Amino acid sequence: MLLMAIAGACGSGSEAERAATDSLMTEIFVELHLLQARNSLELPPLGLARDSVIVHYGLTPDEFETHMRYYADHPAAYNALQNKITDRLGEEVHTVRGY
Repeated sequence: MLLMAIAGACGSGSEAERAATDSLMTEIFVELHLLQARNSLELPPLGLARDSVIVHYGLTPDEFETHMRYYADHPAAYNALQNKITDRLGEEVHTVRGY
């Protein structure tokens, strides 16, 4: 069911479908940013590659790329997504630090 909502969001979907896709993409990007940070700090690797994170959230790499093309064509939507990602990463930092 989630995949149907995501697939619908790639086209001219409703605001609810776009919000669901934005939420999913936010979670994926947060995971990817955290994975990249962990790798750059040379901490023990999580054993997760980019595609593993994407698949974990129920998308294929091709579906992820379709969503990325949407954001490339809609800069305002991409900017809004980046703001959500930044907020979520801020929440992660506060959780780790105990704020």
